[in-house]
Amino acid sequence: MSKLTWACSWGVLMHMAAHAGRVEPTDRLQLRLDARLPALRAPASPQWPADPVQSKPVAQAHQDPTRSEQGHIQRLALDASLDQTNRMGYSRDLALTLALGDGLDADGWRLRAAYNQGAYRYVADPDRLSIVRGQSQQQEWLLGRAWLGSRAAVTVFTGYAWSQAREPGSVVRDSGSKSSLTMFARPVDGWRAFSSLSYTHMSRYTQWYTKVGTTNSVGAFWGPEVKAEWRGGDPWRRPLASWRLGAHVSSLPLGGAWLSLSVGRVHDQALGFGAYAGLGLYGAF
Repeated sequence: MSKLTWACSWGVLMHMAAHAGRVEPTDRLQLRLDARLPALRAPASPQWPADPVQSKPVAQAHQDPTRSEQGHIQRLALDASLDQTNRMGYSRDLALTLALGDGLDADGWRLRAAYNQGAYRYVADPDRLSIVRGQSQQQEWLLGRAWLGSRAAVTVFTGYAWSQAREPGSVVRDSGSKSSLTMFARPVDGWRAFSSLSYTHMSRYTQWYTKVGTTNSVGAFWGPEVKAEWRGGDPWRRPLASWRLGAHVSSLPLGGAWLSLSVGRVHDQALGFGAYAGLGLYGAF
């Protein structure tokens, strides 16, 4: 499998998180708008092959994209993940990314379809300690573009998202645009860094996620990860709604696929501290 597969195919999977902050009665509609988006949950650790950014020149990658052992150019990537917190809910995701042109190992356009299903909770009335629980699902159809270098890769996605949330006595549906930017770099041999930034228009939700670390003898990548979320407005106008700090192990070889694990501490503005764990699986065809 190509070492560049993940960098080209991974469009950020954004997940549901608990919805926090002191809520006055006039703000409860915004809470529902935020809560029903599975994009708000933190993703499990992204997965990638042992070394997604090759050292060969970009021009060579264009002329001779890496192929599988059977000589087949890989054009389709599959991402599946499960994310769980002990206080805020869970999220399950499945995404397919299709590379147009020369395949996943070359610059070019990407089509992405994703589905998310999860459960969430948020504080509806802080004075009465009222917590609302619900279930959500979201679908996304995105168009993206990937640019690959010898030690770095950038992928941009934008498109349409549809969501539905079920809470006691209500079903809320909405749709709107979603955009994301992902960056991968290998600054020196044996070290990697990944960062993503995304914005969901229908809930005015922003998420930033970064992980760094080093490789081991089997090609896996491990180190710290951090995530921050802002809800209901621009990050420079809204307080931080929640954050995560933990550790990840990514790109563990599992047959023809790669496995990723993550665990750590999560804090929500209203629900307080908790723990999270994530499991991810990646493959390309």
